[in-house]
Amino acid sequence: MDFKTQLAPAAGLSQLAVDALLVVTPEHAAVFHQAGWSKQRLKEEVRARLMIPARELLRGYGGIEAGLTPEQAGKLDGTIPKFRPSGFNIVRAGGGAGKFSGIISGLGSITINPVTKEIES
Repeated sequence: MDFKTQLAPAAGLSQLAVDALLVVTPEHAAVFHQAGWSKQRLKEEVRARLMIPARELLRGYGGIEAGLTPEQAGKLDGTIPKFRPSGFNIVRAGGGAGKFSGIISGLGSITINPVTKEIES
């Protein structure tokens, strides 16, 4: 399933139906900490950069067949967030192997409902 077919139903569309979990390694977390960024600030900064212009969701935009029809897109103004409000989470995990943070995708209509527990070594 491609990105544009992961759209929420066009009626009342205010965000894409995509979830993700950003896994930040300790080395990357240290960089953010040294810059004075909290987890909330990182989340806000990432979300702000993942606003998608509604016109880019139109069928045929960039040569991609899937997407919204002009009638559906007419309901959209400006930009929409890539993730639903509770659909983007950040966790710190990993070891000392380097700055290899990653993203775990919710794979379209499959949402991520994380259950987390701190593990102390």
